Amino acid sequence: MGSYRGIISNKQLKCFIKLMTTCVILFYLWNIYSKCTCSVGKRMYQTGKSFDIRPEDVSVTDVNGYSDIQGVSGPVDLVVTWVNGSDQSFIDEMSRLNISRHKHFTLKRYRDWGILRYALRSVEKYANWFRHVYIVTNGQVPSWLNLKYHRVSIVQHSDIFKNKSHLPTFNSLAIEAHIHRIPGLSKHFVYMNDDFFFLNKVELDDFYTNETGFKLRFNEMKISECSKKCTYPSLNNGICDTECNKSKCDWDGGDCNISGSNTRQSFDNILNRLPPFSGAVVYTMLIYNKEFGSVYGKIPAHVPYIIDKTLMNELQNRLPEEWDRTSASKIRTQHCFLYAFAYYHYLMRHQRRKPGDITIATTIENHDDYSYSATGNATGLDNALRILLRNKKKKFGCINDHMTLDNKEEEARAQPVLDNFFRRLFPKPSRFEVT
Repeated sequence: MGSYRGIISNKQLKCFIKLMTTCVILFYLWNIYSKCTCSVGKRMYQTGKSFDIRPEDVSVTDVNGYSDIQGVSGPVDLVVTWVNGSDQSFIDEMSRLNISRHKHFTLKRYRDWGILRYALRSVEKYANWFRHVYIVTNGQVPSWLNLKYHRVSIVQHSDIFKNKSHLPTFNSLAIEAHIHRIPGLSKHFVYMNDDFFFLNKVELDDFYTNETGFKLRFNEMKISECSKKCTYPSLNNGICDTECNKSKCDWDGGDCNISGSNTRQSFDNILNRLPPFSGAVVYTMLIYNKEFGSVYGKIPAHVPYIIDKTLMNELQNRLPEEWDRTSASKIRTQHCFLYAFAYYHYLMRHQRRKPGDITIATTIENHDDYSYSATGNATGLDNALRILLRNKKKKFGCINDHMTLDNKEEEARAQPVLDNFFRRLFPKPSRFEVT
């Protein structure tokens, strides 16, 4: 055979070599890129601090009314609810409506310990990948908040409530029921209360991954049953259970009640013995038992969590009367729907519906990455926060208000304990603050 020089010229050979080199380089770059992205079905999201802004996922609904979950993509916003109970106009409004007449009213639920400022410092330090922060209030604005900063906005209750006659409200569960209606809010957003903060670097993977789906953190709280041999999943499920057929269990939540009375009213014996939070958990569970089948009552941990707007709209469309009743309630009662509990267990309904499909949700029942403290007394709080400062593994923190209002001396002692703790954690002001 003769030389191939007569077939391929030097110029053609050089072009061929350049082409092959370019292909090798492109293949190498694509390989690197594919390792930095996670695919969910046909959608992709970029890991790390920045996100590609993509159109919202299109919800595809099956014959049972469940959306086809396509995963998390695009930007993720942060929503925080906040109230300042010491604001005089807020106090005057409660007085005008005689809110204190309600059996379960407690003014401490609206007490502001000044944690929001430090919560936003923690966002900037450990979770600065959130596109925007929405602070939901009744119109109040923290005096230190920098409203000129383009990544923060105040959202008033009137901006999100469908039924304006339900306002003003002093019910956190009613407010939460509308947060997914914030104009311009990302399809997926993280929600947290104003007593939450971040303690270490937090990424989207802490809320959602392709492998785990939505991460649902539960606590170890237990609610006493109406009877030793009757569990809540047995109530109001359409089957008359002998062990639950007694007055304190409302005749099995109405399942054994042959009088034809309204089963919603028949929950009173069960709910009235419980405080508002526990009662709301049980009430939501009882409604779910009839709507979706028996629900095991795991209670969500008091931590930030990610919400899919499409799923929340879908859930509220399935039970419109319950959500409207919650929205109309001026304060938290046992007959309100508990937002986190309802959402978590709705996601778990999706998982049980198609166990062979992609993982939609994973439950986490340990306390490895979050810490829960309370302001019961200044000494106990100080000890708990000292331990937390030494623990470098926690990602989420919460300081919940358990202090009575009549102990002003203890409150005066607790405030500097909190201030010193947060100043050690976050000494540097954030761009969310007026300088």
